Amino acid sequence: MKLSIIVPVYNMAAEGKLEYCLNSLVAQTIGDYEIIAVDDCSTDDSWKILQDYQKRYPEKFCAIHSDVNQKQGGAKNIGMAAAQGEWIGFIDSDDWITPDFYERLIGKGEETGADMVGCDYHMTGEHSMKVGQVVPNNRPEQTGVLNEEKYRSLILDGGSLVVKVYRREIVIDHPSRFPTGIFYEDNALANSWMLRARHFEYIEEPLYYYYQHDTSTVHTITARRCEDRMEAGRIMLREAVQYGYLEKYRPDRLREQPHSGSGKPKYCMRGFGPTKEMQTAVYSVYLKSWGRRIICRRRLFCSALPALVRIRPIMTGLFRLLPVSFRNPSN
Repeated sequence: MKLSIIVPVYNMAAEGKLEYCLNSLVAQTIGDYEIIAVDDCSTDDSWKILQDYQKRYPEKFCAIHSDVNQKQGGAKNIGMAAAQGEWIGFIDSDDWITPDFYERLIGKGEETGADMVGCDYHMTGEHSMKVGQVVPNNRPEQTGVLNEEKYRSLILDGGSLVVKVYRREIVIDHPSRFPTGIFYEDNALANSWMLRARHFEYIEEPLYYYYQHDTSTVHTITARRCEDRMEAGRIMLREAVQYGYLEKYRPDRLREQPHSGSGKPKYCMRGFGPTKEMQTAVYSVYLKSWGRRIICRRRLFCSALPALVRIRPIMTGLFRLLPVSFRNPSN
């Protein structure tokens, strides 16, 4: 099997969102692939739609139902357990892709020897293949055989996971799985996956359509969603410690100083102790990425002001954790 496409699905039946996504998947020009669509205990007609597609496309479509809602991370884990492909791709169930999306990305990977390949994407508010607002997902200087400088760049700005395709060994053979029960699960594992890649390639064309609507994860700002982002950040930190890349790729602003009294070195950032210092290193990078997303969605930001007021204590606490140089770029 050349490719497995994993689609987590939850309550996407309305307004034809799920069908538009699935139609783009069954029309892929690449041969020898499977679509694994996992219904995360939907309460609408999503599961019925998935069963219908499985009947219509039995050679390529596998519908799986979860009796427990585990959020997207749990659904993706179920899909990964069933995946047979040499390459693994993910897509959100309200987005869609060009017919040659996977053929071109995997073709680029096999042509160059890359084990991770990405492209740019559109942001659009209508179901069509028209060119929307084009968003670069990566940069040319991040591509090629990966070295320390490129890894650092990808950790800071790696782009979206769904706008990439991965060799099986990067994803399936990695011992960690997506966290369940929270949103923003991609952020928790993205760095670990990128650091397992040896060669990254990037097509500077928008082949993925990122649908903008009020019920999508990134368009809903609540205290719970912010807490989920923080939990994803904590998991990101644990991954970095567990797999030994925190120290290697920590920000240069961290400096080593002798620990008073013990003679042992400690890492210090403007007076923070070891735990807060490490958290700050992660949150600085994490919030920069989130800030870019908010800037790209000015309209969303304005409409979300009431929710932002409610979560002000959380954001104030985060802001205080950031180093002075990040809070005030002129320093």
